[in-house]
Parts: sequence; C-alpha cells; structure tokens
Amino acid sequence: MVLFRRQRSLNNMKTRVKVGLSLVLLFVFFFVIYQVTASIVYVVRLPDNLILSQADLDEFNLMFVAVSTNNTSEEVMSDGVFAYSASRDVELSFKLFNIFNFRKKSATVEEKREAYIGGYPIGLSAKIDGILVNNIGTVETYAGKIKPKSDLVEGDVILKINDKKIENSNTLSDILNEFTPECEFVRLTVLRRGDEIKLKATPVIEEVTGRYKLGITVKDSVEGIGTVSFAKEDGSFGSLGHSMSSQANNAVLPSNKGDVYACKISGFEKGTKGNPGELRGVFVDVQNPIGSISKNCMLGVFGTLEKDYQTKKYPIGSRLGVKPGKAKIKTTIGNESEYYNIEIIKTTNQNTPQEKGMLIRITDKKLLSQTGGILQGMSGSPIVQNGKIIGVVTHVLNSDQTKGYGLYLDWMY
Repeated sequence: MVLFRRQRSLNNMKTRVKVGLSLVLLFVFFFVIYQVTASIVYVVRLPDNLILSQADLDEFNLMFVAVSTNNTSEEVMSDGVFAYSASRDVELSFKLFNIFNFRKKSATVEEKREAYIGGYPIGLSAKIDGILVNNIGTVETYAGKIKPKSDLVEGDVILKINDKKIENSNTLSDILNEFTPECEFVRLTVLRRGDEIKLKATPVIEEVTGRYKLGITVKDSVEGIGTVSFAKEDGSFGSLGHSMSSQANNAVLPSNKGDVYACKISGFEKGTKGNPGELRGVFVDVQNPIGSISKNCMLGVFGTLEKDYQTKKYPIGSRLGVKPGKAKIKTTIGNESEYYNIEIIKTTNQNTPQEKGMLIRITDKKLLSQTGGILQGMSGSPIVQNGKIIGVVTHVLNSDQTKGYGLYLDWMY
C-alpha cells in the first residue's frame, strides 16, 4: 500500500512537470509567433523613401529578423582607398531567422545627420507671390457706397490681372488705372486653397481719388513670430513646422522670399481649457535683418541666417526610431530658451511628408504652472528624444492645451 501511494505521488509529480513544461513551451511558441508577426508587420509597413543615418542603420534591431545591407552607390577612389560620399544608396534585405529573405527595401544612408538645435524665436516677414485679399468692402462713389461686382473671397491670392503679374498693391493700382468702361470687367487669376482659378471683377470709380477700385484691402507680405527648429553649418534653417497661412481660409501663402529679424519675447497669455494661450514677441532692429526666407510650405518656413546662431549640435533622429515615452522640447517663453519635459503619447507611421506625426503632452511642472501648456507661437520648438532631435511642436489642442501635435524632423530636414 505504501509503495502504491509513493508510485502514485511520483506519477502526479511527473504529470505536473509535464504540464508545466507544456505550458512553458506553449508560452514560448506564442511569444515567438507574436514577435515574428510584429517584426514582419513592422518591415512590411516601412516606407519606400527611407532616409537613415549610419547610427539609425546600426540600431536597426528586430527580433527574429536579420537586416543586411548591399551598397548600390558607386564607390569613388580617394588616396588609393575606396570610399563613399556623405550619403549612399543601399538595399536593405530582411531575413526571417536569418534564413528566409522576405523583403527588400531601398534606402539612403547619410553618414552624418546632425544640426544645431533651435528653440529660440525669430521674426518672419514673408513676401507673398501676389497679393492677399484681406477684406472685401465697398467703394465710396459719386452714386454712394457700392460693392463692386466680383467673385473674390477673403483669403484669395491675386496672381494676375488681365494676364499681368501682380507684384504688390502698387501694381494692382497701376493696372486698374488702365481700365476703361468699354472693358466691362477685368480678368483675375487667383490662388484659392492651393488651386489656381480664373475670375472676373468689375471696378468702380472712387469719388475721392477718381481711380478705379475693386473695394478690397490687400497685403503683399505677412509677418509673425516663430521658433527656429534647427540650423545647419551653412546657416540654412527650418522653423515653425507648418506654413505661414491666410487667416481667412488657413491656406498656405505662396512665398519664396522675405526677411528674418531678431525677435524678443515680450510676454505671453496663459492658456486655459478651450482657449490656448499665445506668445507675444517684438521684432528687434527692423532696419537690419538677420537672415532671409527662401521657402514657405506645408512643412515650415525655411531660409538662411546671416549671423552666427550656432548652439549645441545634435544628431537628427529618424522617424522610425521615435517611440512613445519621455522626451523634451526646447523653447523660449522668457529671455532664454530652456528644455522642458514632455511625453510622446502616440506616434504614427507616415510614408509621405505630412503633419501630426506624433501626439505629445507637456509634463513639465514649471512650464505647466507658467503657461498652462503649449502656446501659439511655440510652433517649431524642437523635440529631443534619446539625445536626438526627432521632431518639432506644431499644434496645440483647443480642448486640452497640455496636448498638441508634432511633426517628424525627417520631413523638415
């Protein structure tokens, strides 16, 4: 009887061991399946326009998937040694368990991707390619107030009148002065929300000046303050992370020239729920620009700084390496730029340049107590994670000023 009990106890123990081992093996099996699936999905979703630094390539680490590179750039001879230029084209091969080749991707690898970090304010004055319709009203004529007949709306950018290019408001007046009643109307070429369209308008004579008018007020430049995101060795810089736009329709204003001025933050309005605050700044020494604007587009305002604004140099992080978690922003709300703690809440996989690559939250107690969160005017403030500049602040949420969106620096750089 005793031997029988011992044998049964031994059998029960063996059974428990077998069950335990089976559960462990089952866990390992599902863990491997999960990790393999996650790695494959990650590789499949990689965009076709990969641009990586050498450090990004060295850190490409996927579980159960090996990555190898095959250089496709032409080698050049330098002092008897084959070398590559500052960037080279490669083909990335992804092998499951380092055996099964299931994906290939073309990529550009830059030996050194780095820039001087921004975080300081500048004044921007962008010259519009054309003239912006700021307001539509009436004209005081001999017959009283008349609203000229036209299809113009606020926010339109007039590019041409009667096929003549409009440089500024003076050009508009000169062309309208050539109008005669026999003409009946003028032909307008207008940029509206990025689309070029044709319109008609009928000028009327203003009583005081005796000149033909369209009853519109216009602007040939747009001004504002912004934050520098990064600057390169040659002085070229990127800022804002979004365009300088028309307030009437939020459309990108066409501009490929303008001036950059030194700027001083004079104060700010603290944000509250439903009412984001705003930085206030003033241009310094408007007679002496510190740089020039070369492009205004969806991804920011770009140009060249003529003065030495070099700060600390950082590597540029690829969007592929951006992860939810702790990070910092560098921005200016007083006399000096400072680093503040944030959290990256969510990242999105983007194959083409676009906004809202990441959702961020301000966690820095000092910044929260002072500003309430993200202020309008902080756009362009660089985001740093793991010692690299990986993006810039672009928008604040109206519903929660502690949260906002960021643009991957890949797209700006």
